Amino acid sequence: MKLHQLTNRIWYTEHDSATDRPTLGYIMGDRRSVMLDAGNSGAHAELFLEAVRRAGLPRPELVCISHSHWDHTFGMASLGLPAIASEKTNALLLQMACWGWSEREMAKRLETGEESAFCDTHIRLEYPDLSRIQVRGADIMFQNRLTLELGNCPLELWEGVSPHADDCTLMLADGVLFLGDAYCSVPLGMNGSMIKTCWKNISVCWRKQTSVFA
Repeated sequence: MKLHQLTNRIWYTEHDSATDRPTLGYIMGDRRSVMLDAGNSGAHAELFLEAVRRAGLPRPELVCISHSHWDHTFGMASLGLPAIASEKTNALLLQMACWGWSEREMAKRLETGEESAFCDTHIRLEYPDLSRIQVRGADIMFQNRLTLELGNCPLELWEGVSPHADDCTLMLADGVLFLGDAYCSVPLGMNGSMIKTCWKNISVCWRKQTSVFA
């Protein structure tokens, strides 16, 4: 895994479609550094931390979560970092923490639509041993908006409307907006009102001379 530098304070990794490992972000303030999203497994999260170490960057002290989907959160349990998420996201994580991972239980979630075939397939690819899946809730929750001062680099988190999930959080720091799938139409699908609201959220950042990054 390689970290790519976007600004003097922002780095990111690329999406790996093989097991649906999403883009992860890193922000370095003068006082503390933050990881954006936790990865889809302990293995994914550890590769990220190793890439940070190789780049000579400080180990992150916090992880901020964009939404509850497995590929962005199942690495939380192994990171050993305090996690920040919206109250909506945390509630969904606590629900998933009660899920079982037997063949019967996974098949049942497919039948009810609680899980998609795409996610089921990629979870199995990422976790040959399904018993290794661990899901936990966040340590710090917020509603609507939260600002973290990282040291001459404020990180703004706010809940947004998204066609991708009901609990998306947008993250803004150093002129970069981290979407974390917020503009992806799968799995909820687009409608006119949702598109308009989603773009309204993003346009606020453009007025702040912000780069949009997913």
